[in-house]
Amino acid sequence: MTITIISIEQGLSWLLSRLTWPSIMVRERACVELAALLLHPQLGDVTHSALLHWIAAQRLESLAAVGILPFLRAQMQDDAYNAPLADLTKALHAPSLLAWLLLNELDLGHSLLFAEACQHAETAPQDFTPEPFFAKYVENFLPPGYADLIREVEQHESIALWRQWAFEWQRLFTDLEITPSRDELDDWHRLFPGGEHYAGIDTTLSEVYRSAFLRTLSWAVEQGVHPQIVQFLAAITCPVDLDLWRVAPHVRPTWWPQIVQPKGQIDTTAADIWQQVEALWEQYRTGGGDENTIVAASGIVYHQESIYNLEIFGLFQSCIGPETPELADITAWCSGAANAKDVVLTVDRPSPLRFGGVIANRPPESMQQRFADWLVLPATCPVTHSRSVPRWQLWRIVRDIWLPAPYLAESPLTVTCEPYEMVVRAGENQIGWWVDWADGLGETMIEGVPPKSGQVLSVASEAIAKFAQQRKMTFCWLCKLTGYYRERQSQEFAASFAEQRMYGASRILRP
Repeated sequence: MTITIISIEQGLSWLLSRLTWPSIMVRERACVELAALLLHPQLGDVTHSALLHWIAAQRLESLAAVGILPFLRAQMQDDAYNAPLADLTKALHAPSLLAWLLLNELDLGHSLLFAEACQHAETAPQDFTPEPFFAKYVENFLPPGYADLIREVEQHESIALWRQWAFEWQRLFTDLEITPSRDELDDWHRLFPGGEHYAGIDTTLSEVYRSAFLRTLSWAVEQGVHPQIVQFLAAITCPVDLDLWRVAPHVRPTWWPQIVQPKGQIDTTAADIWQQVEALWEQYRTGGGDENTIVAASGIVYHQESIYNLEIFGLFQSCIGPETPELADITAWCSGAANAKDVVLTVDRPSPLRFGGVIANRPPESMQQRFADWLVLPATCPVTHSRSVPRWQLWRIVRDIWLPAPYLAESPLTVTCEPYEMVVRAGENQIGWWVDWADGLGETMIEGVPPKSGQVLSVASEAIAKFAQQRKMTFCWLCKLTGYYRERQSQEFAASFAEQRMYGASRILRP
């Protein structure tokens, strides 16, 4: 057996090369490891120098900004660590609005001026005609949201943002002396047998599109678009939310339902899962749990080819007549809440790169809904990612993030991301706790099936009971179980059924 020892420099070179690896989960892990090396007592200086050299070599704005993230991560992990602001600013040969935002997070006293960060080409000529490749593949190499936002701002501001984006994109290809090609799509975005695919990919062309996007935003500033708007748009290009990055995913909790393999020929898996959900509810109802109540949860339940997705929605409910609603209608309202303006929560955030902040107040009357003769009020609502989108933690986008409804406390609810959980406070009192877990989550996902992850939001039982009493409503769970199947391993999964059940709802008319 031959033992090969590599030099520190070679090891760092390999690690730095992973910052541009197409798989976004590899990039995130590389960034975390580089941050750990920056804090290492012996290896910190050489890592510092290697990372600065790597940043200086980047010609694409989006990649140069990625090089700042290990320094931010190191500062997040150790308050005593001070990132080298002067060295970072000097190394940034491709500054951008994103780099400016990231430097603000390190220290507002950095020397990169906003105007200096707004680098772009000249205005696209009136007779400029974009290459057809640009529009044809923009939503393949980038999430569709980029194109949607450019069109929306273009319409609102009455400036030719789309043409400028295509012009910046074309200019980058000329400067880099490369030719647009869909080869990367064929190599990295293809489906493997059984419908498996990479969870997230950022190719070289993705970074060209993204860097051209940042340059277009800089051009927009010169055209009079408000700086706050372009900062908002630039934050979307950050691959990770700096607050959510602090919250480490857990292992799957022991109380989460598990699949018990059937002993006979009849598949009783779904019935077994429902029994476990009912046992969880009974534990809450009889006071056998702790001082907190689960108000939202969702996650995968699987074993080999048996795959289910369970969702739990906490609701307040009251009955005002004899007609019972269809649970599927209430479930559709709950599960689609991220797209329903009447129930989605907004968080007033001090930074466009951070999830934490103050949940905007919403009176319960604005969120109450009637289904047949039931009045229903959510105890929890999703928060959409309105600024930075954590594509490095893709499972947190797919499932949304659920927080307590603001009317569960008299004072405003604040959200703080801590190393092992997200904490919601009312004044000085903790009222809610959010955690998520990764259960066998890897670089690849299965087409048509939710990621192997889950999340749970718990709220102080006292707050739930107090609000229910004030509103003369009953707290209950609305649960949805979705099953997935495929006939052969070479085929893709498809949803086989979706079943809803309610626990704790009252059919008694209250005065």
